Amino acid sequence: MDMYERVGFGMWVMVLRETGEPVGTCGLIRRETLDDVDIGFAMLPEHRGRGLALEASRAVLEYAKEVVGLTRVVAIVSPANSKSIRLLEAIGMCFEKKIRLPGEDEDISLYAWDRAGGWS
Repeated sequence: MDMYERVGFGMWVMVLRETGEPVGTCGLIRRETLDDVDIGFAMLPEHRGRGLALEASRAVLEYAKEVVGLTRVVAIVSPANSKSIRLLEAIGMCFEKKIRLPGEDEDISLYAWDRAGGWS
């Protein structure tokens, strides 16, 4: 709730339309350690592999573009997390570079969507 109060957006709980059952989270995050707003998602294990995170991530990126007015959105992901990387690429994000967050020992991958870069 603090992030909503500070910047006007945050994470949402994803629920199944049919039952209202919570299945994960997806949304926009403003981290002090990144220059840009990033998209994040997490699914409960029993709901992975059903396309729900992809559907939610597409909706969140559209919200970031059309409602929040962002021209750039990033995502951070472990280089070994091939499923999340495929999802990021499916929503139009491209690998940009490796980064190391403060206090971490390993590099992670930074993906980005950038309207100025001509990405849809």
